[in-house]
Amino acid sequence: MTGIELAGLGGITVGVRIIVSALKQAGLPKRFAPITAVALGAIAGSVGGNVTGADWYTSLVLGILAGGAAVGLYEIGRQATKHRPE
Repeated sequence: MTGIELAGLGGITVGVRIIVSALKQAGLPKRFAPITAVALGAIAGSVGGNVTGADWYTSLVLGILAGGAAVGLYEIGRQATKHRPE
């Protein structure tokens, strides 16, 4: 995996996180956010793989992983900002 592919995965993760946040503000129910993130990651990974000429299966799997990472990024942020009484 090259540096460009790794940067693309990071970009997919952040991009999916931003898009899902916007969709939630537009009315997407919270329970559909994780599957939406994974689906968007799969689509972005497939498109990115097609553009770079990478293997479609690998691109799809890496996109799904990037979507899952976006879900994890959201959960970490949610837990970090949750108010906890001392």
